[in-house]
Amino acid sequence: MDSLHDTVVVGSVDHGLKVYNARTGRELRTLFSKKFGHAEWVTSCSFLPDGRILSGGMDSKICLWHSTALRCEDLLGHTASVSQVAVNHLGIAVSSSYDRTLRVWDCNAGVQGKQLAVLSAHSQPVMQFVWFGGCILSGDRKGQVILWDLATGQAIAKMNTVAGQIGALGSCCTNEINLSLAGDQSGSLTGWDFRNSGTTPVFQHSLHPGGVLSGIKQMNGLSNLMVTCGADKRIVCSDYRNLSRPVAEFVEHKDFIYSLEVVDKLIVSGGGNGWVLVHDVEQGRCLYALGANKGAVRCLTARDDMLVAAGDDGKVMIYDM
Repeated sequence: MDSLHDTVVVGSVDHGLKVYNARTGRELRTLFSKKFGHAEWVTSCSFLPDGRILSGGMDSKICLWHSTALRCEDLLGHTASVSQVAVNHLGIAVSSSYDRTLRVWDCNAGVQGKQLAVLSAHSQPVMQFVWFGGCILSGDRKGQVILWDLATGQAIAKMNTVAGQIGALGSCCTNEINLSLAGDQSGSLTGWDFRNSGTTPVFQHSLHPGGVLSGIKQMNGLSNLMVTCGADKRIVCSDYRNLSRPVAEFVEHKDFIYSLEVVDKLIVSGGGNGWVLVHDVEQGRCLYALGANKGAVRCLTARDDMLVAAGDDGKVMIYDM
């Protein structure tokens, strides 16, 4: 799921995508036809700055959808399921795959999805990635994290976490430090500051023992604070300078936490039982509990005035914040 202005796009197991007006809830477009689109589940989707949509699927294909017509350009190259696609503000897209590679695409207006580079250094399926300035931070099933220079297509650094596959990636950037973050299957959070300590971890702390760490976000209104969540059903808000003493801890979830967002000083999270909870860090309490979906809430997008949740039941719920 991704959003642009007042428009939301959601991909589905039915091989298609749907575009909604988030203000009215009205369906604007369905992106699927016999001639165009995916032949398998849609695994990820992202808006381009000009309003076009990029989607990746289990069919190893990436579709670059026209802004108004029901047609797309097929961006081919991956040989296994696409795990994630994302586009930056310059119209440059990155895709990751179970084929152990990431690919970089030029999707600017007038360009029909030109492949710029293949990033190949992972030995296991690439589960996810995040933009890190002009670089990309990617994580694989084995627990390895690689920092890539997009200008050269080369791996700058390779790091290992504690154990198991990468469950979440993130960053924490302040005037003091520029941290890249990874959560793994053991529930541990590892942080690196490449400018000052290279590939030696600044910290490696077990924040969610007993299960995967599934989400990492930096608090927008409280820059020194990071929020993490995991299979242990807990949300932990920590200052990166003292991870052993959390600033706040929330335990209202009754199931695995699949999705996490932050809006100013609020934390929004989605659980395996369909709940969406909204916590206030300063007040240290849960403000709202929403029964959004009948299945797991896999995707969230939130901002000051709007919250959108999509779940395993196929429904998209839109709330006025």
